[in-house]
Amino acid sequence: MGPIAPIDILYGHRDSVAKGKIYMAHKTGFTYSTMNSALFKAGFKFNLGAARPSSYDLWFVSFKQHMSNEEARKSR
Repeated sequence: MGPIAPIDILYGHRDSVAKGKIYMAHKTGFTYSTMNSALFKAGFKFNLGAARPSSYDLWFVSFKQHMSNEEARKSR
């Protein structure tokens, strides 16, 4: 994919977008708390997330049904 700059992380891979792959464009950036909030607003009832700021990673697994922490751990 070639070199990636911080701007590509925030807004999407510029070279791909320039080639017409608009699905590679990011419409917004998220922090852990804004992503968690957006998932709840979208109707997800249970979210497991993790952030690795040193790697610019933000990960979530979300469920539409209510579940306990124990049930969620078993489903991974």
